[in-house]
Amino acid sequence: MSPVNTIKQVESDLLLIHDRQDLEVPYKHVQKLMEIVPKAELLTTDRLGHKKILMNKQCIEACIEHISRG
Repeated sequence: MSPVNTIKQVESDLLLIHDRQDLEVPYKHVQKLMEIVPKAELLTTDRLGHKKILMNKQCIEACIEHISRG
């Protein structure tokens, strides 16, 4: 499943969260997604890597806020 192909099909508001130091999925990938869907909201984190964002308070609060607006 390609995020590039999938994101083109999403019709609702998007929140993308990505860390600059993600060693599994480079940050340039989220930049490409933002080019495809410039209206998406991007939360960029630092020093959380690929998995720590899942338990990060700022990321969780951003997700809750995003869902609440929807």
